[in-house]
Amino acid sequence: MKEREDIERKEKVARLAQQNLLLASLPPRMAKHEKEKKEQELRNQINERNMEKQKDKKTFVANEVPNFERLHRQFQELLDRKRSNKRPTEAKPFNFQESKVK
Repeated sequence: MKEREDIERKEKVARLAQQNLLLASLPPRMAKHEKEKKEQELRNQINERNMEKQKDKKTFVANEVPNFERLHRQFQELLDRKRSNKRPTEAKPFNFQESKVK
């Protein structure tokens, strides 16, 4: 008799738990957040699929190797031209003994 009551009680508790779970819901703000989160995950999945398709279409094309000797020579010539146009600073002698009184 006792075992039968325990079994019935456990079944009743399980049934009530199922009913409460079905009736339970999140507060409106949390439910909205969950919905937005799921939508964002779907968008991310779609974007990832699109990116994979685009990657498949692209083929790698290597650029030409630059002529570093020519580029270095051009850069050095440019620096030399700019340096030749600059007038160097001329140091003027100074004297601690002079006063600036007019």
